[in-house]
Amino acid sequence: MKITKNIIQRLIVGTLVILTTFAFGLTSVSFASGSDAIQWDHSKSKTATNLDSQYTSNVTLSLPSKEEKLSSDIVFIMDKSSCKAETADKMGELLTQLQTALKNSDATVKIAMIAFDGTDHTLYPLTKYNGSNPQIETIKKCADQNSIPTPEKVSGTNMQAGLDRAKRILNGDSSVSANRKYVVLVSDGLTRLFGTNGQVKDIYYKGQYSYNHFYGMIDEWDQVRFGANIPKGDNYDPYCNNPNWTWGAYWSQVQKWVAADGDKYVSDFLKYGNDAGSNGPDHYLTDTGVDAASDHAMAVDRAVYEAYNAYSDLVKKGYRCYAVNIGTSRFGQAFMGALNGISGNQAVSFDQMKDNILYVVGAGSSITDKIGCGADYNFDLKDPDKMVITIDQSNGGGTQTYKAVKIGENHYGFGPKLDNGKYSYEVTYTPGDKKEQEHFVWTMNVNVSNFSHVSLTYTVKLMNPKSAPGTYGQLDLNGDGIIDGTQTPVDPQKALYTNVAAGLSPVSSTGAHVTAFAKPIGGGTIDRDVELFGKPSVTYTVKAPDTKPQKPSGEKQARPQTSKNASAKVSTKPKTGDNSNAALYALIMAGGAAALAVSLRLRKKAKSHE
Repeated sequence: MKITKNIIQRLIVGTLVILTTFAFGLTSVSFASGSDAIQWDHSKSKTATNLDSQYTSNVTLSLPSKEEKLSSDIVFIMDKSSCKAETADKMGELLTQLQTALKNSDATVKIAMIAFDGTDHTLYPLTKYNGSNPQIETIKKCADQNSIPTPEKVSGTNMQAGLDRAKRILNGDSSVSANRKYVVLVSDGLTRLFGTNGQVKDIYYKGQYSYNHFYGMIDEWDQVRFGANIPKGDNYDPYCNNPNWTWGAYWSQVQKWVAADGDKYVSDFLKYGNDAGSNGPDHYLTDTGVDAASDHAMAVDRAVYEAYNAYSDLVKKGYRCYAVNIGTSRFGQAFMGALNGISGNQAVSFDQMKDNILYVVGAGSSITDKIGCGADYNFDLKDPDKMVITIDQSNGGGTQTYKAVKIGENHYGFGPKLDNGKYSYEVTYTPGDKKEQEHFVWTMNVNVSNFSHVSLTYTVKLMNPKSAPGTYGQLDLNGDGIIDGTQTPVDPQKALYTNVAAGLSPVSSTGAHVTAFAKPIGGGTIDRDVELFGKPSVTYTVKAPDTKPQKPSGEKQARPQTSKNASAKVSTKPKTGDNSNAALYALIMAGGAAALAVSLRLRKKAKSHE
């Protein structure tokens, strides 16, 4: 395996996160339930300038990451069996608010719309969003239940196909970073077909619930699995006859079935259709014997299995995925909840998903930053009243700068005041002992846009620089754990970190947050779900004293000895206070004047003889 800088960087940053977690009482980011659960970090960065002659460095915290290009892809995947007019209306609300968010930004957003029935359809290719009313209306129409052209329609519901199509679209755009690619799945969670790239697969059942015909539908599965009594309306409710049913137990069983069956019972849906009558495939499930449906994965089970894994693949790519449930069945709710569990979400509504796209973090989020100190060095926060917050757009857009306004002792406000009397951003500084306890907390009282950089810049000063000659520290100004200009990991024993730890405690734009806290760092608390920033390291050099011998005071400088062939420029002007060569100087001047006079006389005489 080729060892790249990115691999080294991830290893080093991961190690530093673990070490910092143990050393300063921070607990690691929590994961959603389930073995496949993954939770992404919010985009953020911490950078520093190297120490100047006064041993100061300017440090900048940014949301989103200062290095990140503010471009995004958003792919909507719509379940045509369940998306109604209200879904299109919700889509319109999102697009309108996105238009507003982009008004003062030159960030680029591209949108695609995919629909799935028995297969997948790209209704709106990945296209730059300009926020025009005609474009909004076009995209809204794609969300309508009847937007798939009739000749292209395939009966059934194949969630896997829609998810796989989204992966291919997003994989094809290398201009956008993975963590700024969004997948929004809108469905009732009831899928019964599987297969990609135009292939549609089904598993057929022939038994008492299908009147001994070959069916690959969802109702037969519901009756076999949950004992549903369809006329009573307890459709797709795993709890109707088993109040102890759990998604975890069901999912574990499905994985075992699929592993054991392979593709033995898989058939071509495009050949047999929903109802194959009496002319079904050779391999199918029934009520009893070795092919009993109770012992194997039925169509819905396999479709859920494939869709779950397709969604997992998107999350593992680093894409931000949301499963918006618009159905009412309890099985659908459990399945969509499991998908959100993979991507670290709680139950996601359309409004919650919308806010997560528009904002990197919500009001109430905070950053706790402990000023750097080590075994033999100590930084202090310099002039906290001169901290500055800037809000700038991507790619050279405009910048707003807010200076600190003193609210109280070591308490500063930035930006416009809100209706509740608070400032948009506030910083509370705790000097403590100016060593281990020194830290500040930066609180966001407004939602932070995904389409502009919000940065806090402050200055730290190294209070105890060394006097012995040498170079101290290692240069890592972006805190990625790699010495700048190299692929060499930073040695924590040699680094001069501008901060001990800085952690983001995120709150969603809908106000969801974690209430449990870890141990305090420097008197400040950090949520259990804290996300750690990088740790910039700086350097400085103490020069050795000049060892060139110096002439003792009052001693005359000896004349340099030169060889006969040596070329040396010697001044003929007498030195002040030196009379030894005065007569020689006068004689040379007089001789020169006499020679000039003789020369002029000879030239005049020669001219008179012409």
